[in-house]
Amino acid sequence: MLGLGKKSVLVLVVAVALGYRYYGGKPKSYRDNLSKYQDPQVNFIQPNPMDQSMLYRTASEILDPIAAIRKGEVPEWLSGTLLRDGPGLFEFGDEQALHAFDGMAMIRRYHTNQNEGPGLNYSRRLISSDILKSNREEKRYTKYGVGTPSKGGVLDRVKSLKEPGADNVVVNTLTIFGHYYAATELPQIIEYDPETLETLGKVDVTDKIPGIKIMTPHPLYEEDGTMWNIGFAMGPDREGKSTGTWRYVVFKINPPTNDEEQRNPWLNLEIVSELASSRAMSISYLHSFFMTENFIIFTEQPWILGDIPNVILKYVIQGKNQGEAMFWDSDSTLKFHVMEKSTGKFLPTNYEADAMGFFHIINAYEENNCVIIDAPFKSSPVSYDAFLTEFLASDPRNLPGLHDRPRSYRWSI
Repeated sequence: MLGLGKKSVLVLVVAVALGYRYYGGKPKSYRDNLSKYQDPQVNFIQPNPMDQSMLYRTASEILDPIAAIRKGEVPEWLSGTLLRDGPGLFEFGDEQALHAFDGMAMIRRYHTNQNEGPGLNYSRRLISSDILKSNREEKRYTKYGVGTPSKGGVLDRVKSLKEPGADNVVVNTLTIFGHYYAATELPQIIEYDPETLETLGKVDVTDKIPGIKIMTPHPLYEEDGTMWNIGFAMGPDREGKSTGTWRYVVFKINPPTNDEEQRNPWLNLEIVSELASSRAMSISYLHSFFMTENFIIFTEQPWILGDIPNVILKYVIQGKNQGEAMFWDSDSTLKFHVMEKSTGKFLPTNYEADAMGFFHIINAYEENNCVIIDAPFKSSPVSYDAFLTEFLASDPRNLPGLHDRPRSYRWSI
């Protein structure tokens, strides 16, 4: 219509996006005239961390359980299985994983039964994901990671934005009504056998939540097994309405009511509520959230994800990994959203605090008509750079964040 070619249109879009990002201005707030909170100086006892470089080297699979070497006494009553998810393969061809979350997912199984065999045994197995197969075939990283870029040009990176991310489910292992899954922050989870650790199949949540791009790897559970989680989605919501570029989706998986739902609990996924991001072209990152008997509580923190201008500049144009497209907005605030679980409605009151961020929760409960939440927050920038393998596998005395640790904070809402 304007006589512009594809390249000209791309340049125009980039110019408009970057102009909005860096010169769009911010709305004025009463907080502009208030001093910002800063973490107090606390003289912690200095830790003496162990060398953990061995955790970031490739480990061979152990498919048949082996007897563990016992040190000390194991209580006679102790019996059960511990399943842990984490990276286990760090290189393809000449390429090396640069980030802990880019090592290929491996399940470790620790099993003890004082009345059987050696009493304690151990096995480990890689999750047979699509990204593992493609990386092995091409002997390189074929998709971008948190801290490891993939090779290719601008058009390759534009194309990758439309494709599913790497299904490297390396962060956590979940249980849902008798099923075991390996999970990461992408909306793809992989089921595995809790005894043999064999990969059984994949669940793609994009089929169930319109536009979902990410979900937290740390869902929370009711006593009856109902699982709650929060996703980040783009585009129109479940009713086809568009309230902005990004939105939060609160969903749950209810207990199965028939054999089909027992075989596939994800058939019972229910979207409970959706809330637009308070930011026009991005969304605040969320690794975990809070839950009490009656409420779901989550934050919008100053750690920003999916900022369209930043993604275009850092990832598409400069070819950096997706993690570098995230940033800390010190001019933003920490917002708390409180949703009533029974209705899906958010409380109308705005809860705000100075800029702080966190990864994991500690506790949440209700007391005296208030919601009490505990978590290790800090006011200095939060980043995934602390998990780069060059740091984690080096001298432990030089670990990032060793001397800049979060403090435990309690909020009464």
